[in-house]
Amino acid sequence: MAKPKFKITNWSTYNKALKQRRSLTIWLSPLFLMMKRVFGFSLRALQRFVD
Repeated sequence: MAKPKFKITNWSTYNKALKQRRSLTIWLSPLFLMMKRVFGFSLRALQRFVD
């Protein structure tokens, strides 16, 4: 992934702009997906494992 050209300081506005553009990328690690599959955790329960 390329280094950002500027530092984002107003995250709420930035997130709203991404939603408006429909450009929202979510990265899930293989470990996260494996834990969901093996242990049957809901996505809400797995949030505590996210860095």
